[in-house]
This record gives sequence, structure tokens and C-alpha cells, in this order.
Amino acid sequence: MSFSDPAVMQVLQSALACLVSADPSDDALRQATKTINEALQRPEGVLIYVQIMVSAAEPTVRQIAGVMARKGIAKFWGRFPDDMQRGIQAVLLQRVEAEEHAPARNAVAEVVGRVASITVPV
Repeated sequence: MSFSDPAVMQVLQSALACLVSADPSDDALRQATKTINEALQRPEGVLIYVQIMVSAAEPTVRQIAGVMARKGIAKFWGRFPDDMQRGIQAVLLQRVEAEEHAPARNAVAEVVGRVASITVPV
């Protein structure tokens, strides 16, 4: 399931990896934070975070991507076509079952909860 340009996804994944690196420079950290926050302002950025959350090799990167996806998913959920919404829901449920790293699994579960709060009538 590909949501966007692989180059954009790579830039965001590198920014997330910078946050978890052992000793990032102040400038690198500042630029990474700016890039990460700018992506939350666009629907495709949120979709990229979902894709990183389900595909990144590093569990801590998956965890942070999940946190960022949770922050932005509600804002843009209504803009996604119905088939994309169903695809995102399916991917999230598959990932929450498959994730072995507990903090990353919790981040995915938080995104599932956010989506459920939007889609499930009370």
C-alpha cells in the first residue's frame, strides 16, 4: 500500500531516525523536527506516517511515526476517499496484531483508537 512519493517518505523516515539517533546535532534535530511537523499539515504527510509506521525496519521509528499519525489522522480523515479509509483501517488492524515491539504496538493502537473515535457512532 503506497501513499506517496518514495523520496518524500525517505525524507520523513530519515527525520524520524534523526530523533532516535544517539547524538544528533542541534541543527539536525531542529531541521528534523521542522520537517516532521510540516508533514502533519498535509493529508499526504499523515498517510506517509501511516506507511512508515507499518513498514519501517527500526521499531522506534515505527513508534514515533505512529505518534505523528495519531496527531494528524483526525484532522484529515474526512478528506480521504472511502476506499482509502478502509485500506488504512485494514493496515492498522494488521499492524497492531503483527507488531512485536510493545511501544510501537501501543502507538498503532492509539491510531486505531483515534480512527475508531471518528468512525464508530456513539
